[in-house]
Amino acid sequence: MTNEGNSAEDEYPLEKSMKYLALVKKAEDQGDTEGAKNARRELSLLNPIVGGPHIWKWWTDNLNVPFPTWSKEDAPYYRKRYSETTNALDKARYAYAVWTLDRDIEFAKNAAAGFLRAGELYYAESWYKDGIKFRVMACCFELAARLSLSLSLQSPLDIVSILTALEKIVGEMDSRNEKGRGISDLVEVSATIAQDIYDNQGIRTKTEIQRIFATILSIALKLAAERHAKKEFHWCRSYLEACLQLTKATQGQEKVIELRTRIADSYIEEAGTSSSNLVKVSYCQNALKLYSELGLSQQIETTKKLIAEYSEKAVHEFKEISVSVNIPTRKIVEEYVGKNFIGHQPQRILDIVAHDTSLIPKKKEVIKTIEGTKKEHPLSFIFPITLFDRDSPKKKITDENELFEHRVNQQFVVESQIRGKILTEILKAAFEVFVTEGDLIEFLRRSKNITANSMRILENGAGHHFVMST
Repeated sequence: MTNEGNSAEDEYPLEKSMKYLALVKKAEDQGDTEGAKNARRELSLLNPIVGGPHIWKWWTDNLNVPFPTWSKEDAPYYRKRYSETTNALDKARYAYAVWTLDRDIEFAKNAAAGFLRAGELYYAESWYKDGIKFRVMACCFELAARLSLSLSLQSPLDIVSILTALEKIVGEMDSRNEKGRGISDLVEVSATIAQDIYDNQGIRTKTEIQRIFATILSIALKLAAERHAKKEFHWCRSYLEACLQLTKATQGQEKVIELRTRIADSYIEEAGTSSSNLVKVSYCQNALKLYSELGLSQQIETTKKLIAEYSEKAVHEFKEISVSVNIPTRKIVEEYVGKNFIGHQPQRILDIVAHDTSLIPKKKEVIKTIEGTKKEHPLSFIFPITLFDRDSPKKKITDENELFEHRVNQQFVVESQIRGKILTEILKAAFEVFVTEGDLIEFLRRSKNITANSMRILENGAGHHFVMST
C-alpha cells in the first residue's frame, strides 16, 4: 500500500474503493492471497463496499465496538498502516480499528486526535464545500467528541477542547455569512453531543460547556430566523430541530416547548403559502401531530378546521404533484461491483451483467407497485389526467382503468430510466477496472445472434470507445 498525504474524500469514496477493488483483482490474478486480504482490509474501512450499514453511522451507534467485518488478525496490519500513512482520516480509521480490536487505549486517543484533525482539515481546506464531502467533516467531529466522552479523555482531547474547536469553526462560518449544509451539519453535531451529555450533570453544567452550547444555540436561532424571513421553512425547521437539544441543555424543558410550538406554527404558515390544497393538508397534519403532543387544545381545533377546509378544496384540485428523488447510484454500483465482480474472470463478469434481469423493470412488478399505491392513495386514481403535447391539451383520461394503466406506464418509464442509468455506471466500472477491450470483443464473438457484418461494426465501436476512454 502506498503512503498518501492528506486529500479530500467523499462520504462514499468511489475512486478510493475502485482502487482497492482493482488491487484485490490484481492480487487474486497473481495468486497473492495476503495482498488480496490487505486490499479487502482497506475496503472494510470505507463506506460501504459490499452492502451492509452506513459505516460512519454504525461506528457512532456502536461506539468502541469492532465493525462486523473486522477481526483480531487484522489489527497488526492496521497498526502497520497507521505508522506508514500521513493521511489524517486514514490514520484515524486505522487507529480506531486497532483500538476496538486490541483495546489499546493509546490508539483510542490516536483515533480521537485523528478524527479531530481530519474534521479541522476539511474546514481549513474548504473541502466540505465540495459535493458530499461536508458530511465527512461532520462525522469526524462527532466521532472525536463521542470517543472523548465515552472514554473520559483528558486535554487536549477532552470534550471541552473538542467542543471549543467546533464552536470556533461554527463561529467563523457564521461571521462569513455561510449558509447550507456545512454549518447546518456542525450545528446538528453540537445538538447530538448536547443530547449525549444531558444526563451527565457533572459535564453538562460546566461553565465552559454551557457557554459553548449557548453560543452555538444563539447562532442556530439567528440562522433559523433568517431562513424563516425568507420563507425557507424547511431550513428554518432544520435549525430549530437542532436547537431543541441545545436549548434543553442550557435553558430547560419550558423553552423546548416554545421551540416545538414554533416548529408546528411554521408548518401552518408554510401551508398558507402553498398553491396546492393537497400539500396544505399535509403540512397541517404535521402541525396537528406536534400540537397534539404538546397538548395545545386551541391550536388543535384550529388546525383540524384548516385540514377539513383544505381537504374539501383538494377534491377539485386536478393536478399532479411531482418531487425530485435522489437515487443513490454510487452506493448501488459499489455494492454490485463488490458482490458480483470480485474474484471473477472478465468473461464471467460480462456474462453476469448480460444475464442480470434485475437491471430490467418487469411489468408485473410495476403493476403490483401501482396497486399498492392505489390502496394507500385512492383519490389520486380518481382525479382526471390531462395529457399535453407542446403545451396544448392532447387527451383527457377519466376512465378508472385507463388512469391505472397510465400510472403503470409512467412508473415503467421511470424505472427503465433509473435502471438504465445504474447499468451504465456498472458497465463503466467494469471497463475501468475489470474488463479490457479484448475481453469485450471475445465475449461478443461468442454470441450466436451477431452476424459477421455486425461484429465488424461492434469491434470498431468498441475500439473507438476504449480509445476515447483513455
